[in-house]
Amino acid sequence: MEIRYTQASDIADLKDILDQTSLFPSAKLEGMLTSFLDGDTEDLWLTCENGGKAIGFCHAAPNEMVDGAWCMPAIAILPKYQRKGVGRALAEQMEAELAEQSAHAMQVDTSAGESFSGARQFFENAGYTLEARTSASCNRMSYKKALA
Repeated sequence: MEIRYTQASDIADLKDILDQTSLFPSAKLEGMLTSFLDGDTEDLWLTCENGGKAIGFCHAAPNEMVDGAWCMPAIAILPKYQRKGVGRALAEQMEAELAEQSAHAMQVDTSAGESFSGARQFFENAGYTLEARTSASCNRMSYKKALA
């Protein structure tokens, strides 16, 4: 298992991950990745590969409202590799990359819905603390973790 910066050659595998996890529509991926691949953004994209195939990815972006704080809008792992440490390894590598850049905090938003209980448990197990829960109509929960 290797974690590295995402490359254009990963797109097909990452779309497959999105199709299997339904995190967001895979058709949006290329547009989201373009500025990173072109070097035109501070956003970071990491890919975890196993045997030459991408099995997971993590995306982080600076929080434009708080200097030194970052958001993790996406982390996804192929279902057959979930609960095997891949997500934790990706999150920890992302946190280390950002800490090297003097980032001080990572924020993650997820749904409060029952189908996202696994995601909430993942973030809690990874040391994220529940910071806020929005109104029932939005049904969102915000987690935060201090970075080294």
